[in-house]
Amino acid sequence: MKLDGRDFEILNILQENGRLSFRQISEITGLSVPTVSSRINDMEQAGIIRGYKADLAPENLGEFSAVAEIVVRPSEADLVSEELSKNPAVRQIFRLSNGKILILCTFTGLSSMNSFSFFISSLSQIISCEMGTVTDTMKEECRAIVHQDSALLFEGKKTVQ
Repeated sequence: MKLDGRDFEILNILQENGRLSFRQISEITGLSVPTVSSRINDMEQAGIIRGYKADLAPENLGEFSAVAEIVVRPSEADLVSEELSKNPAVRQIFRLSNGKILILCTFTGLSSMNSFSFFISSLSQIISCEMGTVTDTMKEECRAIVHQDSALLFEGKKTVQ
C-alpha cells in the first residue's frame, strides 16, 4: 500500500483522537466521508491501524506499573515471551537487539506484584530479571511517529505485530 499525504493526515488525526467520526475527519481534511472511510479501511486491512483504544491512567485506577529487563538464553526467548504473554500483568513485551526481553507490567497491588515475582522465578529459562517500579511518567507517547518520510520506510515492508 502506498501512503500519501492525506493518509498521514488521517493517521495523525486518529492518533490524536481515535473517537472522531468519519464525518469529523472529513471536515478536518476536506475529503469526502466515503473517501475517509475507504482510506481508513485500507489502512486497517494493511495492518497500519491496529485498533482503537481508550488511553487509561493506571495510577488513577489505584494501579502501578513496573518495567523488567529479562535475560534468557537466545534459544529460549520465544518460549519465555510466549509464557510472559499469558500473564495478565504483562502489558507489553519487547525483544531487544541485545537478546534481552523488556516487559512493562501493571499491578493492582503489592500482592499481585509478589505473585508475578513468583511466576517469573518459576520460569527456569530466565537467567536473570531486574525489575523496578515506575515512580513517575515523564513522557508517554504513541510509539508511531507519523510523517511523510514514513512512506519510504513502509513501502515494500511487512509490519511487525
